[in-house]
Amino acid sequence: MAKRRDWRSYERNWRAYERFRRDDVELFLKRAKELVWSMEPPWSVKHTGRRGYPPRSMALLCLLKTELKMDYRSISSYLKANPDQLKLVGLDRAPSHTAIRNALSRIPESYLKRLNDRLVEPFKKGIWEQIAQGSPQRGMKPGSA
Repeated sequence: MAKRRDWRSYERNWRAYERFRRDDVELFLKRAKELVWSMEPPWSVKHTGRRGYPPRSMALLCLLKTELKMDYRSISSYLKANPDQLKLVGLDRAPSHTAIRNALSRIPESYLKRLNDRLVEPFKKGIWEQIAQGSPQRGMKPGSA
């Protein structure tokens, strides 16, 4: 009888896991930045009053907030702790949680739909072709491939 190993007996490489998670966020930001910058800004910039944050950068922050499943305060403190990712977004300083919340409420639903369509487009094209190639032909006997 084979001896079952307990999940606690496996050794974990936390340094490699943390490096992957850091790189994972950077890869997401780079891909999302290409997409957001290829589209028009979600809202027009006003030229009176106090200068606000760039709309594309704030839209990218809202995507990052959703990707990391963080609340507004957490994403604000995360950006303060990671200035290299803040530079990737295109900002010099981290916005407050209120600024991020206001930006998310300003983004129109139509913009989010177009952004989502463009984000999932590469996966729509390739996934069905891979499924069709991986599934057996009609009339084939199991094991005859």
